Amino acid sequence: MSHTFSWTDYEVIEEFDPRVITQGRYAGEERNRYFRVVEIATGEEMYIMELRQKLNIRYCLISPEDIELVLFYNDENPVYCVNEGGYVCYTPKRNKKSINISATPQYMHQIIMDHFGHMTNDTDQRKMSIDHINGNKLDNRRSNLRIVDQSEQNRNRGKVSRHRNAKELPEELKGVVFPKYISYAAENYSVKGGAKVAKDALKKSKSSCSADARSSSSNSHSDDNEDDDENSPASASAAANAEDIPDQESEYAPGFRHFFRFEAKIGGGKRIRWTSTKSMKVPLLRKLEQARFVSEYYQAHGELPTKDMIDEI
Repeated sequence: MSHTFSWTDYEVIEEFDPRVITQGRYAGEERNRYFRVVEIATGEEMYIMELRQKLNIRYCLISPEDIELVLFYNDENPVYCVNEGGYVCYTPKRNKKSINISATPQYMHQIIMDHFGHMTNDTDQRKMSIDHINGNKLDNRRSNLRIVDQSEQNRNRGKVSRHRNAKELPEELKGVVFPKYISYAAENYSVKGGAKVAKDALKKSKSSCSADARSSSSNSHSDDNEDDDENSPASASAAANAEDIPDQESEYAPGFRHFFRFEAKIGGGKRIRWTSTKSMKVPLLRKLEQARFVSEYYQAHGELPTKDMIDEI
């Protein structure tokens, strides 16, 4: 879902000085200039904060009652940015005075709602997360935030656009909202050990056919008709081998097998991955339910379930 910001929608009442970074490679640069504004269409007063996302400038909406909390959270004067996922966050400082503060990025919407489900050992809290009601991750007004379970989050996400080179979904998956971290995949296979093996078999049989045909031609009369060639043992052998090759043009033919992948970032550039069974004996919708379980378990516990737990689904 696209959310376009335009200054023409707001009247600026007051402008405030930005933070000035004092350490690191960005020392001396300004960040997080903010403004008190009124939305022209509704008359609602709010704050708009200027943020950096790599080389781009983005704008975040904040309720008046939360601006002091956001600016001086944990007595740190945090400097916020927009991460790759599109959320507003900052990374806490690590020093002797704040040794109990995690260096894990702190998200503005979690600070405002005082809910850090992913960082607690409380199982019930870990199952809950904060939802941006209108789908705009930069709209952190309190009226746009709510604490819900993952099922409600998924319902509010709408249909996520797929990559242009993504695999065509089978009929039973069309319209399905995939769980977080889960993607669909399909690959060629052959009962003889892979598509390449099958193609090599066909190529070999054709070569054999050509060699036999040349040998037969040298010992036969020039007036042999084409019907004799079609009934030759070599041609029959090639046809038999061709029938063993799965249809590689259709994803719904036996030449394709379907499965799901899980992938999540765990910090430090590392990722945690899981792949569902590729067995054609397991129904596709059961694989999806297993993938859904893996996603929800990971979000609740921060780790993948065991194979035995997955197999029970």
